[in-house]
Amino acid sequence: MFRRVAPLLVVAAALLAPRGAQAQFGFERVINNITQASLNSQTSCLLNTSVLQSHSGGSCGLYGWAVEVALGLSPDSAATQLQFAAGYGQIAGFKAANPAFDLRGTMRLAPEVSFYITRVVTDWFMPYLGVHTGIVTLNNMQVYTTPGDTVSTFSASTMQFGATAGLFLPLNLYVDVGYRYRDFRALEWRLPRGVLPPTFPKAIIMNALQITAGYQFDVAGLTGRKR
Repeated sequence: MFRRVAPLLVVAAALLAPRGAQAQFGFERVINNITQASLNSQTSCLLNTSVLQSHSGGSCGLYGWAVEVALGLSPDSAATQLQFAAGYGQIAGFKAANPAFDLRGTMRLAPEVSFYITRVVTDWFMPYLGVHTGIVTLNNMQVYTTPGDTVSTFSASTMQFGATAGLFLPLNLYVDVGYRYRDFRALEWRLPRGVLPPTFPKAIIMNALQITAGYQFDVAGLTGRKR
């Protein structure tokens, strides 16, 4: 009789446990499954936009950085590794193509979520593919216009979509190339006079090709949690 009732008691105890305890248990499981953390820098080239350009005056030269943590979805011994990752980053180095505008600000990725599939060929040759999405924001962008350096600001947010192909290198380094689709279809302007001048953009496209290089920390190896 006890053997039949015991499983039910376990399930009932889990359901009746305080929500805080359940949440803590779930959070601990997520933390325990973190296998890698990475820090990277990137440079990119804008595509399909006439509103923005890089600080150097062309389409290329944007720069940024990002941090990311990854959860392993397959055993460490598997030849094909699957990972889910979440990260934060920001991109700068762009300005208005219109010389009458002095545009200042950054684009933030908060968060960006990714799914990676890596093929382990050797310890020093591991190609991977990734797909990405997340929310990107242009928050409190400052626009100074003449005469008198009149200040206007705008904000915008949109969903980002992208894909990446890369290679893990010795010494925990990696490099990849990718494409990001970012279409800010509605800019929320805050204007000193309340009327949007005809030369001010109503939307911005920030599609880009990017090159990323970074360093990956083997969290599972450092904590002795290899699976």
